[in-house]
Amino acid sequence: GGQSVSMPMSETPEALEKGVGKGVFSSCDTLKDLNVAESCRYGRTLNSSVYPFVVIMNKKIWEKLPKDIQETLDTFADEHNLWTGNYVDDWGQKALDWAIQEKGFELATLSDADKAKMETAVAPLLKAWVEKMTAAGIDGKAVLADVMARRDALNAAHKENTAQDGSAK
Repeated sequence: GGQSVSMPMSETPEALEKGVGKGVFSSCDTLKDLNVAESCRYGRTLNSSVYPFVVIMNKKIWEKLPKDIQETLDTFADEHNLWTGNYVDDWGQKALDWAIQEKGFELATLSDADKAKMETAVAPLLKAWVEKMTAAGIDGKAVLADVMARRDALNAAHKENTAQDGSAK
């Protein structure tokens, strides 16, 4: 029943304090970095994408680079993705732990039934995004399929690397 409102993350803490917003859809790092845990004491894990990480360069500048530099940058992409993802996940976990210990934050996990309801509820948003990308000349369906496949692969790897008690192997 919530209504989404877009605003800069820097304005979110004040909106929460003043009651303009009652919650936030973000990664756990904001609990500490923006002190969202002060106003939001309860959270749910959704296991969703929040931040895309990209490195962008002007194509004309790229084309002026020597081929060996282009190749180096291309081979660095996977390493950069892994490093950034691990960094963000690690900091998010530290911020979540801080929020739980220092602010009494409580985190709930969605049941499988609730996850299915959520996926049904967000399906129109994803469909609209795909249509918007397609209209812009981007294969939105392929991009979304790639994001979901990568998410599923990372989830499987995470489950494989996590012991029954939740501690990392």
